[in-house]
Amino acid sequence: MIDIENMSILVVDDMKSMRLTIRKMLKNLNLGTNLKFAENGREGLEILHNTKCDIAILDWNMPVMNGIEMLEKIRNDKAIRDLPVIMVTAESERDIVSEVAESEINAYLLKPLTLAALDGKIRAVVKRVNNPEPVTRHRLKARELEEMGDYESAIEQTRIALVHKPSASRLLRQLGLLHFKVKKNSIAEKCLLKAASVNK
Repeated sequence: MIDIENMSILVVDDMKSMRLTIRKMLKNLNLGTNLKFAENGREGLEILHNTKCDIAILDWNMPVMNGIEMLEKIRNDKAIRDLPVIMVTAESERDIVSEVAESEINAYLLKPLTLAALDGKIRAVVKRVNNPEPVTRHRLKARELEEMGDYESAIEQTRIALVHKPSASRLLRQLGLLHFKVKKNSIAEKCLLKAASVNK
């Protein structure tokens, strides 16, 4: 459970003015008591590996390591892969970000930031983390079963998750990869094709 007033928040943005703006907004909203800041994704990852953070707010466009690259590193690291991430992006970048990151991002914030938007997104993300939807519970159970080597049960949990969210390309792709693991290649290919068609 995340305590919204006392949570630890990591803000990653290469612009000092933006870091200060977000800091001021968070203070005004009384969200989080432990705020950490980084100038790029690489610095942000160092912080995540050394201290506990409850939520991360990442800028999409940064030097050294951008927000999407950092997000990919987070999701591939077992220790921090479930960290809630809010991506900050310009309107012109939104389609690119949504296509690349798909459902790996917990929420988007469009520039210019407003107090109401920041407050609303953070509260919504924390609420979903503290009260996960059925699709999330089944997806996480499937991941746990897959890591234990129980692929058939993982397939079943992924199928149940898809009942709750039939057009989720991430789930369709995962279902395809699981079918490859049990040598059901034709079903796997159908799932992957369907996942690709959803993203078009």
